[in-house]
Amino acid sequence: MTNLSSVTTKVQNILKKEFNGFNTAANGWMQIPYETTNVSISCHDFSGSVVVRVTGIINSNCKFKKDIYEWMAKKNLDLIFGNIIHTDVSGGGNITAIQCNILGDNLDSDELITAISCAATTANELDEEFQANFGGKRFID
Repeated sequence: MTNLSSVTTKVQNILKKEFNGFNTAANGWMQIPYETTNVSISCHDFSGSVVVRVTGIINSNCKFKKDIYEWMAKKNLDLIFGNIIHTDVSGGGNITAIQCNILGDNLDSDELITAISCAATTANELDEEFQANFGGKRFID
């Protein structure tokens, strides 16, 4: 059984070493800005293990359209790492993001850095295309 606190501390130590800076949100999630997007890293208990979730924001607050799900399905077929999600967030609104989960029990620094890099570059590549097609806001807007 892996301890959530110890995995969170390990993630924070990796981020301190590998990135010049990261922010910690009120909910405890760690955030790294990257060009026009933001990547959130959060740790969650899961069946006696800890899952590290990496989320790169593509867009927020766009109006629901079924075309979004068609776009996501096509894009998800091309992704090697992670998948695109569209979900409601607390306080109203919604986000579209690329998300991946990795097991934190034996977390490897290279694995975490790769997940963050993939989420950041993919979100940054897709945010303008998404906004042009569906509206909403990029993280930086």
